[in-house]
Amino acid sequence: MYANFYGFRTEPFHVTPDASLVFLTAAHREAIGVLEYGLRVRKGFIVITGEVGVGKTTVLRHSLRRLDPATSAIVYVLQPALTPHQLLTFIWEELSGEADPIPQPWAADTGELIRRLLFRLKQLHTQGKLIVIVIDEAQNMPVETLESLRLLSNLENDKQKFIQIVLAGQPELDEKLARYELRQLNQRIAVRTKIGNLTPLEALSYIDFRIQAAAGRRLEVFTHSALDYIVARAGGNPRRLNIFCDNALINGMGHRAPVVNREIAQEAVEPHLSHEERSSFPTLPAWMTQPVPQARRMRYALAGAAVVTALALYVGTDLFPGAAPAARTIVQTRREAAQVAVLPREEMPVPDVAPSRDVLITAPARPAPPPVASYKVENQDSLGQLCQLVYGICSRNMLQKLASANPTIDPDKLATGQTIYLPVIENLKPVVP
Repeated sequence: MYANFYGFRTEPFHVTPDASLVFLTAAHREAIGVLEYGLRVRKGFIVITGEVGVGKTTVLRHSLRRLDPATSAIVYVLQPALTPHQLLTFIWEELSGEADPIPQPWAADTGELIRRLLFRLKQLHTQGKLIVIVIDEAQNMPVETLESLRLLSNLENDKQKFIQIVLAGQPELDEKLARYELRQLNQRIAVRTKIGNLTPLEALSYIDFRIQAAAGRRLEVFTHSALDYIVARAGGNPRRLNIFCDNALINGMGHRAPVVNREIAQEAVEPHLSHEERSSFPTLPAWMTQPVPQARRMRYALAGAAVVTALALYVGTDLFPGAAPAARTIVQTRREAAQVAVLPREEMPVPDVAPSRDVLITAPARPAPPPVASYKVENQDSLGQLCQLVYGICSRNMLQKLASANPTIDPDKLATGQTIYLPVIENLKPVVP
């Protein structure tokens, strides 16, 4: 829908798992390693748990896709709310290929069904095949059905299990397996792993990976403040990241915005949040979330220090009478012996004011590299687009240095005709078109 507008070859934020856009964090790789180890050494029962949307299904499909169809037989159960007889029937049909539209007379007899199923499992094992039964969303499987899986897993020889059973589900699965009536099944689980949420850094890398994979190149479609907002709201959940980014890009296309800013992202994400999430995450104005140039940060820091010092002196003279004479003496002496230093504006010369003895003199901040060229804005909407144009690439560090060289501009909204000064950044000289 928005792919052509933003220059994607395909939409990057599908909610359903996409093999071409798989991004594996350390937690996902660990889960894949544990799963494949359990299958390779035939441990019998393997359990994978994690919150909704963390990528359990992605891990399962990624690992199962790596199994050789010629040497494996896989039964993937997507609907776990089955009775024991229904589950056994489904497994029999998948492994035998006999899914007759008209049920056979023996199909209603659970004992006969189990006998035929065990015979088929022995056949496949004799052929050297790895037999895997995967139960997704296993927390919804009835207790009786889980117990029937335990009985089915009893088929084994002296060395290994004939059948491998993978249970994947939400944390409620661990609670269900801990129940007294399932203690025998719980004791047979040899391999367990848990997938957690993404860290903020992993979430940013996840979004960047999806964008590059879908575009075939690097694209800047979100401002930094929009990305920070989306990551904070998603809480490290990949599915929520997909939903929020997808809706933000749709909303950005509706606004005809070449880059999605924080306001557009917030407008798209807020309807997906619960009342508790909105109240626990106060909305900050945009000026508090935008990156501040170095020169402006220095001015804010000096002004804040002056205010704090004045308040400290004022409170000291009023609340601590014993300290009042000393405080008044300090104030009076400074007023008589020195000028009152006023923070100069950029266009005014800086007066030479000698500091008093009790002032700590620190080394000046390193200035931004001097500009080697300038450029008058034509149709670039943001400093990021201009950075990409004149340097060929644009990282967050480069964008901050370019903003430091131009402290009076708004990085997210350039005006036509504005003069932008272009220094050498990371040994890259600007190429003015």
